[in-house]
Amino acid sequence: MRSRLEAAEQTLRAMRSGEVDALVVDGPQRPHVCTFKSTVEPYRLLIEQMAQAALTVSRHGLILYCNESFARLLGRRRDSLLGARLQEHVVDGDQAKLDELLQNGYEPGREFAMRTQDGDLVEAYLSSSPLAVEDDEVRCIAVTDLSQQELRLRHVAVVEASHDVIYALDENLSIQTWNHGAELLTGLAPVEAIGRSESELWPSSRVAELTDLVRQVRESGRPVSIDTVRRREDGSRADLIYTLTPIMGRDGQLTGYSVVAHDITDRKQNEERLGFLTAELDHRAKNLLASVQAIVALSARNASGLEDFLGSFKARLQALAVAHTLLSDHNWGGALIRDIVDGALGGFKDDSRIRIEGESVELRPVTAQNLALSLHELATNAVKYGSLSVPRGRVEIAWWLNDGRLTIEWSERDGPPVTPPKRHGLGSRMIQQLVAEKDGQVDYRFDPHGVYCRFELSPDMLSSWTPNQESQTGMA
Repeated sequence: MRSRLEAAEQTLRAMRSGEVDALVVDGPQRPHVCTFKSTVEPYRLLIEQMAQAALTVSRHGLILYCNESFARLLGRRRDSLLGARLQEHVVDGDQAKLDELLQNGYEPGREFAMRTQDGDLVEAYLSSSPLAVEDDEVRCIAVTDLSQQELRLRHVAVVEASHDVIYALDENLSIQTWNHGAELLTGLAPVEAIGRSESELWPSSRVAELTDLVRQVRESGRPVSIDTVRRREDGSRADLIYTLTPIMGRDGQLTGYSVVAHDITDRKQNEERLGFLTAELDHRAKNLLASVQAIVALSARNASGLEDFLGSFKARLQALAVAHTLLSDHNWGGALIRDIVDGALGGFKDDSRIRIEGESVELRPVTAQNLALSLHELATNAVKYGSLSVPRGRVEIAWWLNDGRLTIEWSERDGPPVTPPKRHGLGSRMIQQLVAEKDGQVDYRFDPHGVYCRFELSPDMLSSWTPNQESQTGMA
């Protein structure tokens, strides 16, 4: 037993001094050789494959070893660095700081400016640990490229601050990262989203769309974008441009995907609104042209000459323009009947002979246009032949709602005796056109004591109505 212990102690001393580089070890079936090189080799290979730069130097800065990452950092061949002094690659202002790091042995880290072969400066972070080799100490130094670290931090900050949805998936579509934009859209915090499958975030009716997208990305190896739909936390619809990009490892194999989704809901709504407005504009333009054609034809038919035609045509065109201005002021959603009446009366709206009374009612655009032309005709005839042609004449204009239907009444009093016309003019035709638009009715009479006209408009011709609103009442 004593002889075995003495032999073991001798073996250990030989191992410490480096006299032994291999041992024969009895195995369960047969002896095998264990070399110290076989235990160290994996660590050397690890240093070689590291993305971080690493090197070994003497206490005086002589480079004894460096990995390929350190050589790439300085833009030099590795064999040109071995045997050189580390101080040669550090700017002059950092020389004293480097000497202190080398002498201390252990140094958790300091920042240095290193110079590449091209003369560029690289901000680096050096940390040092001492290592005993035979009778001397060397320094093991790890070098971190702060410029790349800064870019990485900036990238992370940009991704996190973005309102776009940005996150990463592994190759099985499991969510790995989750930025603030994704949280805003879905309402899911990172702790709730990370680890879930991407397919869980898609509406069930669109999961096949995701499957096809993944197939396209795998086959092409390139980013693919599609327009798709998500539901926000509040249940509202979100239209997205969704881009899936493959992430490749150093070996060229797929390791995952990046997702970037841009919310285009507002753009989609604007496109739909523009399409609607374009169609609406086309419809209104056609209606306007039809109205102008009717005014031209009927004005010419009822005119006694060119001068009479031009006068009546201009007046009627002006009435139409006033109606369009009112509609434009209300974004073509409709026009208030009081504004239509005031516009049709023109310079007579403040005449004390006219009394106007009615509720606040808004008419649809086409109805407003036709009513404006009809009231213009009634007012023109009243000025020429009716109650407004004499000082004592009176005109009452009133309207009210009953079960959703609107009644408008024009009544003349105390004017010259009235006789029915021998033929119907443009005014009569305009009045008939007004009620012909929908389920409306008209009672247009030339009573001896004054013209009377009563319109009955259906609810479809009204833009909105509120029976309890304050009445628009007063002497014009």
